[in-house]
Amino acid sequence: MSYFEKAINYTKRDEEIYHQREVEGRTLKSIGDEYGLSSERIRGIAAIVYRMKLLEKEKGSRWSNPKIMNDIRWTNVRVINCLYNENAMELPIEEFIETYNFYKLMRIPNFGKKAMQEVCEKLEEHGYKDIEHFRSAKACNRRAYEKNAAIEAVKKVMTL
Repeated sequence: MSYFEKAINYTKRDEEIYHQREVEGRTLKSIGDEYGLSSERIRGIAAIVYRMKLLEKEKGSRWSNPKIMNDIRWTNVRVINCLYNENAMELPIEEFIETYNFYKLMRIPNFGKKAMQEVCEKLEEHGYKDIEHFRSAKACNRRAYEKNAAIEAVKKVMTL
């Protein structure tokens, strides 16, 4: 269970209190008398459930259509920590793909093969297919060679 899933746990009673307060429009005192709680406690419970529902809705939309690396739902805490230490979590995903490669990621302290595998899986899961330069050093070198060849071709054309 992830941190987010732990954070949104509220009881059936809390859900009932929220429903009675927000949907049915009952007063804090009447709900408090029914459950043997103060009206301030009822207000607090309703507020917590409301915030959790809002967070759940917002997180769900971010996770289904991520724009930056932080929007991806990572399962490995090591990946999160390593990318935060490199300030890569706030990068747009396309910029991350352009900026980083196998060598740069493997130089990050504590970033290993399993972390690299998760990065590749998550990027592919969200539709990013041009990530071969993350898979191996050989693919990384081939991409650099192709990029340099393209730059050289442009330079030749510009000198003509």
